[in-house]
Amino acid sequence: MICQVIAADLRFDIELSCEDPTTPKDWVTNEVYFGQLPDGGMIVPVSTGYSKRLLEKHCPVFPILGQYLKPFETAIGANGRIYIRTADSECLRAVLVGEALRKAETMTLEDIEKMCKEMENRLSHSG
Repeated sequence: MICQVIAADLRFDIELSCEDPTTPKDWVTNEVYFGQLPDGGMIVPVSTGYSKRLLEKHCPVFPILGQYLKPFETAIGANGRIYIRTADSECLRAVLVGEALRKAETMTLEDIEKMCKEMENRLSHSG
């Protein structure tokens, strides 16, 4: 399940919410709730600092990954966990996206693009 931590204190229980505070949608429609992650994906651990950078509005990593490795879906947690899902028959694509995300943390944008081109080439020759 995806949720947001509302309050965390050593003396009290952690308070969680499944409501997305960033949307103006009404809770009655059920469109305002975070939901369960779909089955069939994989989780890739990264540092919490990196996951927060990936969540920034103008993060340059995803346009590069999307150019070479799409289609894929991701959900990024501020806790350093990235959920990746591709079509059922595209396990290699999911693994490559995960590997690219992990490696990209310490790479320049030019190196990320080069790596993704090589991964795209592997995908085109695997099927």
